[in-house]
Amino acid sequence: MKRWLLVLSLLVLGIVVAACQRQQATEAPAQQQEQAAQQEEITCKDEWGCVEVAPDEPIYIGVMQVLSGGAANYGEAGLGGVKVAQADRPEVLGHKIELVVEDSQCSAEGGQLAAQKLTSNPKVVGIIGANCSSACTPAAQIVTEARYFMISNSCTAPALTAPDTHKIGFLRTVYNDAYQGRVVAEFVYKILKKTKMATIHDGTPYPQQLQEVACQVFEELGGQCVAQEAISQGDTDMRPVLTRIAEKQPEVIFYPLYPEEGAYVTRQAKEIEGLKDVILIGADGLKVQKFLEAAGEAAEGFWATGPEVIQNEEYIKKYKEINGTEPPAPFGEQAYDAYMIIVNAIEKVAIQKPDGGLLIPRKALLDAIYATKNYQGLTGVLSANEYGDFTSPETTPITIFQVENGEFVAKYKYENGEFKPVE
Repeated sequence: MKRWLLVLSLLVLGIVVAACQRQQATEAPAQQQEQAAQQEEITCKDEWGCVEVAPDEPIYIGVMQVLSGGAANYGEAGLGGVKVAQADRPEVLGHKIELVVEDSQCSAEGGQLAAQKLTSNPKVVGIIGANCSSACTPAAQIVTEARYFMISNSCTAPALTAPDTHKIGFLRTVYNDAYQGRVVAEFVYKILKKTKMATIHDGTPYPQQLQEVACQVFEELGGQCVAQEAISQGDTDMRPVLTRIAEKQPEVIFYPLYPEEGAYVTRQAKEIEGLKDVILIGADGLKVQKFLEAAGEAAEGFWATGPEVIQNEEYIKKYKEINGTEPPAPFGEQAYDAYMIIVNAIEKVAIQKPDGGLLIPRKALLDAIYATKNYQGLTGVLSANEYGDFTSPETTPITIFQVENGEFVAKYKYENGEFKPVE
């Protein structure tokens, strides 16, 4: 009896095992087919295409900054700010972030070449930069046509985000010179209480458009722009221009130039009869160490507008640890914010594959960046408008500095239409 029971148990066990094996044999192909179907379903449907990221591959972000020439301090600060952001957030969705860096050279040619290089790389998701509006202007066109995007940390020319000239692939975390130009005009008229101003520009987008706005607002306030002179980049003898300006007897000369040319104007203005006591004022393009070094003692008393002084000791500490020096110019924090905005958008729109890879849809990514609202960045609260400006006069203070003992010292803060002395 026991023997028959044992035989019967073995037969039942055999039947059960065979049934399980048949079920597994049936389920395995079904599971494989289901996984294959899932894999096939994850395809790029974005109208601009997708960046494909393999399971073990990093995500690449382009960085386009001026790393040579007289304005290199800005590129050093911008790239340094991106590196701080990368250290704070080195990966997204399990993929490391790597930087692809190009020198935009603060020129139209440099911006064009850097944009072409970065947009020829199908792995680059987006671009941070450039610094100079002369570089951003052609780059914005190239980037948009290639269906990429760029977020500039220091290109301020009004035309870059004006309704009739804006390119959809261009955004910026820095203020618009339509705003900075008004601040300059109001400072000269209301705080310095001067009514006769002359300007100098170099024909490139940033200086030319900024002084145009300043003159327009200055005259609306009741002042007079007695001269709007032009030089060329690379000029060293500013005396002929300064002599013509002196004939108009201005009380103030506003020259939003870059460090090398700006230093020549500053030094040589002291040599021209009738200009020795004139007030000299520049903008953020001259608020760098290179300008102070080149202008020397002639820079004492010089005024300049620039970003709000951000007392972020943690950022400065990290910057020094990563880059070896303190920031040599402003706008590194704006580059930091641009990096974080891009990474946040990637996290929102990237499509994860079962194997760990990603599809990053280009148009959806740009839409997510434009949808950024009330982002609390290092530089304040940032919200993108339809033309790519993340800042506004309501949320973005501007500081007015004066050179004292060879250093820029914050004197006034312009916020919500008012100048407040900096304690």
